[in-house]
Amino acid sequence: MWVLNNLKINLWQKTSANNKGKKTGELLPGSRARIIEKGREDYKVISPYDKKIGWISKIQISKTLMQNVNTFESCSD
Repeated sequence: MWVLNNLKINLWQKTSANNKGKKTGELLPGSRARIIEKGREDYKVISPYDKKIGWISKIQISKTLMQNVNTFESCSD
């Protein structure tokens, strides 16, 4: 519970390969962000926490669930 109350994962303006840039938003641990672009080492996502768009390292993602963006039902690539 401490982690959920005290830790946020940063989203960045640029990819890791491009030195990240400025912080653009945050994700809460365990949250489901929407992937809008895939990079070599990162994903560009929309945060459900603050609705900001930014890049997050693939290392910080434990699972990728494919869901319909309207119904949130499971689907394939």
